[in-house]
Amino acid sequence: MILKTRRCLLSALVALVVSAAVVAQARVYLRWGSVAQIARTLAASGGTKAYEADVTLNGAKGRLAVFSFKGPLDEVLPTLGQALRGSAFAAAGSTTATATLSADGRTVRLVAVQVDTPQRTLVFSLDQSDEEARASHSAAASGALGGLPAYPGSRALFCAEDERAHTAMVVSLAEADAAAAAEYYRASLAAQGWTAALPKSAATAVYTRREETCWVIVQPADAGATCRITVLHKSEGLGY
Repeated sequence: MILKTRRCLLSALVALVVSAAVVAQARVYLRWGSVAQIARTLAASGGTKAYEADVTLNGAKGRLAVFSFKGPLDEVLPTLGQALRGSAFAAAGSTTATATLSADGRTVRLVAVQVDTPQRTLVFSLDQSDEEARASHSAAASGALGGLPAYPGSRALFCAEDERAHTAMVVSLAEADAAAAAEYYRASLAAQGWTAALPKSAATAVYTRREETCWVIVQPADAGATCRITVLHKSEGLGY
């Protein structure tokens, strides 16, 4: 059960980074108190803190907290909107919503992701100084995943590292068919000694190598033959 929960949390972290990389977020300037109150507000609204760690996003530092709420996204968002004094979340598909809140020299990005089994919603809170928040929108470093392959000609959009969880992630764009990019990673990782852990899927694949785990998610992007590639590497298994 614990292992399943951790896998679910890591899958939702993929959704967080993809959403933050490609979705325009609603910005709300708080007229009440400090953004330091947001963690307490999420807890008072029924959220249970599931995880907290210092993270690095495109080279900029931040504090990530994850809160778990019972119920689907469409039930949780009205409660959060009321608790955050009317702060608006922007939909990013049917199971994800985002918001950005700023006050007192700090910026907090919120991403709410519905998890189907069991039906609950995870809310990710990324707290940064305004300076670090601006820096996290700069060009991503392409070498965050160490020796893992990058699709030829791809351009890194976003990278994130969590030293506590021994996890790094890169989101890239490539001028390629999604199926072709997925096959490239299947062949390249197999050549490096990785083994597929799940049945073959055109969109998502999980690979293992000793204590390491690698998720590869390939999705069509918004225009033409471009695809979006998310690679998450966990160097010390699924435990924290």
